[in-house]
Formats: sequence, C-alpha cells, structure tokens
Amino acid sequence: MNSHNILVIGNGFDLYHNLKTQYIDFVNYTRTIKKPDSTRRIRGICQENIFIRCFQKIAKENQHWIDCEKEIESIVFLIKKIINDRKVFSYSVDHYMILRDSTSLYSEEFEKLMLMNKLIKRCNGARILLNDELFTQYNWINKEKVMNILKKELEDLIFVFRYYLENSVMNQNIEKLSDQIIKIDPEYILNFNYTHTYKKIWY
Repeated sequence: MNSHNILVIGNGFDLYHNLKTQYIDFVNYTRTIKKPDSTRRIRGICQENIFIRCFQKIAKENQHWIDCEKEIESIVFLIKKIINDRKVFSYSVDHYMILRDSTSLYSEEFEKLMLMNKLIKRCNGARILLNDELFTQYNWINKEKVMNILKKELEDLIFVFRYYLENSVMNQNIEKLSDQIIKIDPEYILNFNYTHTYKKIWY
C-alpha cells in the first residue's frame, strides 16, 4: 500500500513565521490605517463598518483579544433579535424605537447597537431613532432592507480583510524557517489558513 506524507497547517504555521495573522492584528490595523497605506474606500470602511466598529470596541475591552468569527455571529443574532423579538422595543409613530422596561436586550447588546451607525440616525437614552428607510409602511422594521445592509457590511469587511492580508501579510518575506517542517517534504498540504505562506517554502 502506498503511503502519502500529508502536512496539515493552521494559523500557528503563519505565526511561527512571524506573520501578523491573528484577528487582533487585523483589528489593530483597522484602528491605525493611514492615508498613504490605503485607498479612500479602505479608510472609509475601517471607520464606518458595523462589524469593524464592534471589533474595535470588544478588542479594547478584552485587553486586545478578540474572536472575530464569534463577534460576527453575535452581531447577526442581535439584528435577528431586534427584528423578531417584540420584547426588545416598542415603536412609536415617529419611527422611534423605545426600549421596553422589561427588554430582552442585554446591556452589551445595547452597546453594540449604538455602534451600528448604518441603522441608527440618533440615540437619546432608551429612545433610538432608526433611519427612516428601514421602516415599512406599517411602522415596523423592514427585514429585507436591514439584512441587505448587513450583507453589504459583511462584504465590505471581507474586502478589507483580504486587502490587509494581501498588502500587510502575504507580501512579507519569510526569514524564519523551520528545518523540521522543511524536512517533512510533504506530498500534500492541507491548509486551513487564509494565506498561502507554505508556497514560499516549498514552491
């Protein structure tokens, strides 16, 4: 029976080679991005994107640690909760959402909602004014429009993340090599990374 030498690599492979591929590296990049380093679109997304704004807040509160995938999930569930759970807000005729006394919204969820500038026009304590176009003619949130905004925000996040990897990570030279890994000389590589660092070593 023929045997094949297969190497399975994850983010530890990139970290060993001194590449900044942790989520916190990306979040720090969105905080410090400067005009000469990017396009106007990149800078705008880093300042206004719903997901990135939440990432920055969570990373600061957690002393520079974050699981972006977990936070994306929490934001999606928060939006779902606001749309579907009538225990969160009541609605007034002037398109205000008013936080119920017995709201099912947790304090950290409320704080994240305050960062979602693409959805909220103004906030005054428990009174939150949504952008007018997000309401239906029946004075309730238009689910389709909200989800389209969230989809666009996610696409913009992916765009910036790809830009970061291509311009700040994958263009870096690999100076630190592991003799142990090189000697493996694998026939196949199973790569779970967003990058293709292995190509700089074996190809």
